[in-house]
Amino acid sequence: MLLFRVEEEGFALSMAIDNKIAAELAALRADIEALKAQQSSAAEAGPNIESGPESFTVGGFVDAASQLPEQFREFEIAIRDLAEAVESDIAEHPVAAVGGAFLLGVLIGRLSAR
Repeated sequence: MLLFRVEEEGFALSMAIDNKIAAELAALRADIEALKAQQSSAAEAGPNIESGPESFTVGGFVDAASQLPEQFREFEIAIRDLAEAVESDIAEHPVAAVGGAFLLGVLIGRLSAR
């Protein structure tokens, strides 16, 4: 539990921190120092271009930004495949598609009227 007390003389601020929170803060500080040491040792060693993109990351995590173009291409292909599948289903069953669209419109209309 965190308690604050302002004393009148000198306006000294004193805090009482629960032991569990203090231990957690100490563990987080130790983790930060370990990551800093790991990052500085990786920077001193320099990147190894031959080993692939994993060598450019800290802690072995692959940089997500480097994978975005490939993920966008996969998403575009998936959307295109879905559109083609829907188009072929509508071509095979046009009456069912119109009926389904009508029922969906009625449902949305009733839900939005509330």
